[in-house]
Amino acid sequence: MTSPAATLNGAKLEVHNLTKSFDGFVAVRDASLIAEPGRVTSLIGPNGAGKTTMFHAISGIAPPDRGTVLLGGRDLGGMTPDKRARAGMARTFQILELFGGLSVFENLQVAVEGRSTNRIWRDLFSLRHKDDPQVRARVEQALELVGITHLAHRPAGSLPTGLSRLVELARALCTEPQVLLLDEPASGLSGAETDRLHEVLSSLADLGLTILLVEHDIDLVMALSKHIYVLDFGTMIAQGAPADVRADAAVRAAYLGTEAEV
Repeated sequence: MTSPAATLNGAKLEVHNLTKSFDGFVAVRDASLIAEPGRVTSLIGPNGAGKTTMFHAISGIAPPDRGTVLLGGRDLGGMTPDKRARAGMARTFQILELFGGLSVFENLQVAVEGRSTNRIWRDLFSLRHKDDPQVRARVEQALELVGITHLAHRPAGSLPTGLSRLVELARALCTEPQVLLLDEPASGLSGAETDRLHEVLSSLADLGLTILLVEHDIDLVMALSKHIYVLDFGTMIAQGAPADVRADAAVRAAYLGTEAEV
């Protein structure tokens, strides 16, 4: 799926004592985590636990009230989402956000041009650098890394959910991230599509990328992750290797031993 010579320059993501409130309600309280290069780190918890809020705070969509976010030792405090993207942070969302009227290649091209020019909407309608060899090379590398080169000229809107998720992942890679934040990438996928996603994410981690995953598919989380953090009511209640988290009494009582989602 990927070239043996390919490498991805991941960087350590550190989140320290993050707190975020909304109208007096504390959605995340004093939460910390670390995601290392070359591995998948997961953040799990039930609906309403604060996972998306934490992702919003890390990515700059909803800056925290307190706490620090470091990427490769650089403090991202005060940076807007676009500046964090240029600093090496990319994020995907649970709801697919592809440009259905563009080809797969053009969707990725928009990401490359938006990364370099900060004029994404103008580039969306003009695609100014269509024949630029550097733009083309970056798009082709991302397609290869995710294993979807054969889809380059397909309309993005014609693809099933599983392939659309891979296109979104490839588009994120076009921004040359050091850390990739994935918000429920297996949502809506079949068993076979989830297996393929597992293969792709494992490959990207092996190539050196830092991946932070929020996911409700506990089997995928346990199979992919080197380290897992568990959030409940905005507070971290456990962390550790998959086997340790699965065996943790508080985690089992809250999620694994019930019908609640994790």
